Amino acid sequence: MPATPLITYETVASAAEALREEGKTPSVRLVKRYLGGGSPNSILKHLSDWKAGRPLIRVSEIDIDDTVIDGIRQQMARVAEGAAKGAEERAAGVEEDLRTVSEALHEAEQRIQALETELAQAREATQTAEREGQKIGEMAEHDARKAAQALEVAHSRLQEERERGDTARQDLAQAQVRLEQLPALQDEVKTLRAALAQEQQARQQAEKEKAVADTRAADVIETRDSLKTQAESLRSDLDTLKEEARIMAKESKKEISELRQALNETQQARYKLESELARLSK
Repeated sequence: MPATPLITYETVASAAEALREEGKTPSVRLVKRYLGGGSPNSILKHLSDWKAGRPLIRVSEIDIDDTVIDGIRQQMARVAEGAAKGAEERAAGVEEDLRTVSEALHEAEQRIQALETELAQAREATQTAEREGQKIGEMAEHDARKAAQALEVAHSRLQEERERGDTARQDLAQAQVRLEQLPALQDEVKTLRAALAQEQQARQQAEKEKAVADTRAADVIETRDSLKTQAESLRSDLDTLKEEARIMAKESKKEISELRQALNETQQARYKLESELARLSK
């Protein structure tokens, strides 16, 4: 980005003189273009000082000897005509300067509106990120609670099946002892063995369900950890966004303050130009 040129009375006066030598009427727009940039308000102030410092030719201010009045009457008429033309050019320059300053005022107002819109959008984005982070955190906690409950139910069922297996084995052992003593108990032994086989199948099924529950619990825990990581990332992004929004708000307020100050200066310059234009139009 090119550097903004230094705007001083000397640089503005030098540019105005150069433009005048080129046969152009110095104005804020032409001086700004000649210098390659600069604040219209600063250029206007120095350009007005430069114009005020240049002598204006008036017929009433020329001290002419009475003996040569007839000889230079025509020359004085030409001088008066040139002075009138210079006043007209100056009035035209004031009008152009007024338009330039008015355009700068309009641009500053648009910039203020754009900054206020950006600030409002940054605040809305911050609020949205806070809501998303809270929602993800609640979902992670909910999934974690469901996984813990499912794991607890699976452990409880497995423990019940193990207790039933122990009881069946004890009954089978007692039946075998009784079978040795009483052959008539073979039918009861068969029944107990069938019950034991069913219990083993039920235990195997319970172990399979536990394995599935463990897998699901591991998946849920992994998902919860992932969601927690995402939530932490969102919180970090939210903190960054808050900091950026704070910095943007601070910079925007500063720039808005500067632009409003420039607006005030521009309005004052416009009033000054309007007054000068009204004076020249009289």
